Amino acid sequence: MSSKVSGYLPKARSIVVPYAARRGWPTNQGYVDERMVPRGSHRYPKKKHVPTEEELLATRNPPRTSAKHATPRSEVHKWHLKMADLRKQYLSESLVNADRADKAKDEYHQRYLAAAEKVREAARNAGLTEAELLTMPTISNLLSTAQLKRQTADEYEQKRLERQHNDQLQQLKQEEERARVVVQLIDQADDFIVTEEQLVAGVEKAFVNGSSSGRNPVGGWSITSFKEDSIMGVGRNSAGLEELVGMASEAEESKLTEIGDAIALELTGVTNNGKPGLGRIAEILRGDNVLERAEQLRNGKKMGEAEDLAEIRQALKDLE
Repeated sequence: MSSKVSGYLPKARSIVVPYAARRGWPTNQGYVDERMVPRGSHRYPKKKHVPTEEELLATRNPPRTSAKHATPRSEVHKWHLKMADLRKQYLSESLVNADRADKAKDEYHQRYLAAAEKVREAARNAGLTEAELLTMPTISNLLSTAQLKRQTADEYEQKRLERQHNDQLQQLKQEEERARVVVQLIDQADDFIVTEEQLVAGVEKAFVNGSSSGRNPVGGWSITSFKEDSIMGVGRNSAGLEELVGMASEAEESKLTEIGDAIALELTGVTNNGKPGLGRIAEILRGDNVLERAEQLRNGKKMGEAEDLAEIRQALKDLE
């Protein structure tokens, strides 16, 4: 099915209008320099002329004096004529008043400018105030000197030497602190146990005449007390381990004496907790002079707070 084309093709035409010189164009005439001009205005606007009072009065229409206007035809015509005269009168008076107001405004502006100039002249002749005397040198100094001063070679070298000195000072402080710690460690190393003989002596010192839970009421040494003495500085910097062992051996006899007395009192029936001792229990079991022994101990005050016979019997029942 073939399509049918109707109509005629238009004539070929040029899209771009060919350049054609204008006839009668004046010669030696070009374009002026580009100048930004607001839209709706002229490049060279005319000065606005404000007419004066005399010009306005001279250009106004003269009053109507013809017979037509002198004798109104009706009351309405008379009223229209009166209104027209009033409008002319009001317009002329308003124009005169506006011109007088403009002149008064200009005179006031001139007086204001003159007074302001007098005030400025008086301020210039009055000299500097206290605030200006205090602030102007600072402001002038800031304006005359650069805000960011470039360092000279000598200043840069001085700053570099100061930084180097500070680095060396910090390094020296670190070395001194390290040396102090090393000396303290060497000083404390005198109390360290590093040989077998020192270990044996320390163990003997810790456990001689005592228990492993600290000093007992009778006396003696233990591991806990030995550590406490070491921490508190006993023997440090003044006596070594050998002197500590010697001090412990000197106190052995007195401590053994105290322990022997305590054991003897406990075996003979005197205890610190108010209970009968082994000797009293043995005498009671054998029946050898129980009452006499109790009376003797009570009279001799060897029992401290000795119990009476009823307490002894109660203790025997508890043992049974």
